[in-house]
Amino acid sequence: MNSLLLTLTALLILVLSALFAAPLVIDWNDYRPVFETQAAKLLGRQVKVGGQVHLVLLPAPELRFDDIKVADQDGSFDKPFLEARSLEAWLNIGALLSGGIEARRITILDPVLRLNLKADGSGNWSDVGRRGVGLPFAPKDVMLDSVSVGGGKIEITKEGAPRFTLEDIAGEASAASLSGPYKVSATYSLEGRPQELRFSTSEPDAAGLLRIKSALRDIERNTTYVLDGGVTGLGGKPVYDGTILVRVANASTDEPADDDTDVASGEPPAGEQPAASEEPSPDLPAAKDKTSLFELKGALTATTDHAELPDFELTIPAKGHPQMLKGKLVLDFAERLKATCELSASFVDLDALFATPGAEQQSSPAAVLYLLADEALGQTAELGGSTLTVAIEQAGLGGDLIGTLDLALAAKEGALTIERLKAVLPGGNRIEASGLLSRGEFGPVFAGPIKLEGSGLRALTRWAAGDRAMSGQAATSDFVLAAKATVGDGELKLADATGELSATKFRGDLRYKGGERSLIEFTLDSDRLDLREVIGDGPIWRSWLPAAPAKDGAPPVASADDQNILVQLRDDDVRATLRVGELLLPDIPAGKLDARFALIGDTLDVQQLGFAAGDAIALDGKGRIERLSQAPSGRVDFALRAATTDSLRITSELFGLPESVSQSKHLSALAPLDVHVGLVAAREGAATNASIELGGKAGGSDIALVAHAIGEPAKLGEAKIDIDGSVTGDRPQALLVLLFPNLPTERFAAAGGSHGKLTVKLAGVPDTKLTGKAALETAAMKLGFDGQGSVQEAGVAFTGKGSLTSQDASLALMLIGLEAPPSAAGVPLAVHADIVKQLASIDLNAVSGTVAGQAVDGSAHFDTGGNIVHFKLVANADSVSLPSLLGMLVAWQRSPSTEEMLGAIGAGASEVWPSRGLSLGVIENTDGDITLNAKQLALGVPFQVSGASLLARVDKAGLTL
Repeated sequence: MNSLLLTLTALLILVLSALFAAPLVIDWNDYRPVFETQAAKLLGRQVKVGGQVHLVLLPAPELRFDDIKVADQDGSFDKPFLEARSLEAWLNIGALLSGGIEARRITILDPVLRLNLKADGSGNWSDVGRRGVGLPFAPKDVMLDSVSVGGGKIEITKEGAPRFTLEDIAGEASAASLSGPYKVSATYSLEGRPQELRFSTSEPDAAGLLRIKSALRDIERNTTYVLDGGVTGLGGKPVYDGTILVRVANASTDEPADDDTDVASGEPPAGEQPAASEEPSPDLPAAKDKTSLFELKGALTATTDHAELPDFELTIPAKGHPQMLKGKLVLDFAERLKATCELSASFVDLDALFATPGAEQQSSPAAVLYLLADEALGQTAELGGSTLTVAIEQAGLGGDLIGTLDLALAAKEGALTIERLKAVLPGGNRIEASGLLSRGEFGPVFAGPIKLEGSGLRALTRWAAGDRAMSGQAATSDFVLAAKATVGDGELKLADATGELSATKFRGDLRYKGGERSLIEFTLDSDRLDLREVIGDGPIWRSWLPAAPAKDGAPPVASADDQNILVQLRDDDVRATLRVGELLLPDIPAGKLDARFALIGDTLDVQQLGFAAGDAIALDGKGRIERLSQAPSGRVDFALRAATTDSLRITSELFGLPESVSQSKHLSALAPLDVHVGLVAAREGAATNASIELGGKAGGSDIALVAHAIGEPAKLGEAKIDIDGSVTGDRPQALLVLLFPNLPTERFAAAGGSHGKLTVKLAGVPDTKLTGKAALETAAMKLGFDGQGSVQEAGVAFTGKGSLTSQDASLALMLIGLEAPPSAAGVPLAVHADIVKQLASIDLNAVSGTVAGQAVDGSAHFDTGGNIVHFKLVANADSVSLPSLLGMLVAWQRSPSTEEMLGAIGAGASEVWPSRGLSLGVIENTDGDITLNAKQLALGVPFQVSGASLLARVDKAGLTL
């Protein structure tokens, strides 16, 4: 625009100089046709001066034309090529008298320039300024000190494309001659955004090459465009050949600095191109924060309808680590802006590029990909028909690495077509996808086929869920998953899914929709499905979910709620249908699964739950419970049969029992298990009145239990409960493993004989007070407790009276883990005590009873709060045998031949001592004192001590008497 206005200005100055000697009384409006004719002769277009002509010669020449119009290419003034409200020039009279022209100031008000681009790249300005046509009596030298423009506008049109308009143009230009060099500084508005432009040029050389250095700043977007190169073909189809630098800064820039650089003074030799790294002469203001959002630089060749960057570098700073990419770009403006871009890089950290400001935790892969998709769609509207290919060797995503990223995109009608997406995901898994990325109601939505395959399925699922610690897990068996996927607007769909896992095939559908209550719908159908290598050691669902971090940086620990699938899903709505003809699980025979259930609006509806694995495990149930998390009401009935320890372990994990139960080495005491359970719940005000009836067999014993509870399910510790149960049979003590997972039930089996009965009665509120009693009665022993207690955060606390009666004292010794010497066999025992347990402290007070008819009494204190059990024992007895006491530490279960082989007995041992070594395992981790007072202490048959006191010390050194 400036060069055209300068041409018109030069014409008016020449006219002014030609008329300098004319009389002052002339009315210059009468000469308007002369001005129009001369201007048309110079420009090659009809020129019309519709307003007044003002001319003042003294004291300083001044000329102004009002309402100037230059005709369009077809000679029409309806939409003139150029029009201005006024053009006014002030000349230097001294220069005129010396034969030159120096315009002190030229002012052009409200000019409008209309440029029209043709299909061949030329424009409607190609015939402006006829070569070889001059003006009469034109001076030799013309200088333009200051040309100012105000209120200007440039309209650029092209058939089939929207109008491009620069408005509110204001600026200044200067030139040493009509042919240059030029300096221009201007501001304007583009789509409401203020812009700043500075450029300087050289004079055109003999070939018509015009050197130019320019800098354009988009203030609102804080973006700077810098060009340094040459322009040819200004009279026809302009061509730029040089370099470009695009920088988007983080902060707004300062006010522009003065531009005092002159291209003409330092023009490079003809044909030599400046280096891409050189800064342009018209310096734009430096940013307050010199860091950039990105910077692009490289060689550029451009015309009015085409541009190419054959080799550019793109730098994107991110958290102090610049991301470097290389590529090439082709832009086509012939009809609509269309770009073809290729990008490549060795490494790009997507996590750093799209990190949420101020976030303390690493964003999940889904969150990063959402931001990336949203950013891509934001640029699509302006890049219709464009294509992008990306090749990255490694990329950081979700705290892990993805490799060999190969992506091809095509923009069309506001959407992105993903023609190709390939990558290697964490765990060595591979992904292939294609489809359409479009703008949904709330954000980006992808729809298209997707395929996943590899051998690290667990690592993949945990990485996708945001668990950064899992990608290094050992690989599982090979898998393949293919589906028609829809992802976005808070929804995930996998339709017509097919796959293969451990050489077994499956099919199904999955839908997940987020919200206040997430919706999960899935179906799974398989004739044979092998899960043995992918389940892991924990509960099935927990092994596939990210573990919550523990406090103080400790390893993640799953709580009881984390292991309960109903707790995990209580805030979601779930519909599931599962049919597997042959389901393969670890350590149990293959089984058939048929399940249909729904958890909708806090209502659990189990239409069918059936699993049968030969004779090892069978589960069959159905039922419906409403208001599951608040005040449940309804009924559920199921039957469970587990024949082996492994099947019991699978069952306990399925029902979310604590790991201390499912992994207990004493769980085998419950096998075989065959029970029926009926749960009935009804709402009673704001609470739930629930009852459970359980019957069947466990570990060879008959089970019968009835339990009632009134309260809130989420606050079971505050509920009022009543439990009455019994176990009768060969091993009634086996069920205790559910309450006390570490209890060595084999000691009960050895001490209590075969047949017996266990009864338990409890009533009260667990958090405040429970009263009850428990008894285990067998043919050889009776064990009982009657008292009260409560369940506290630090553990169970109780107080009451306990008793033990047996006709064989050796059974009692075996029960507490001591060896039973032959002298204890057949000795009757009857003791009772007051028992108090608080936190890790256990006290046995007022211990009294008889052993072999002899009275005993005493007390005991145990502190189990650490790795070492501290204790203090005090006992009083009528008669005690020291060999019998020490015999409790002898390895009676080992034969003399074994002792001889082990070398436990020395060659000089007394014959009084049995030919066996010691069994000190029971005191290895203990520390304490023992005081024994006896009226008569037997050291052996010949030695009897009256009024004896025995003091003993147990510590890491052993037993000291």
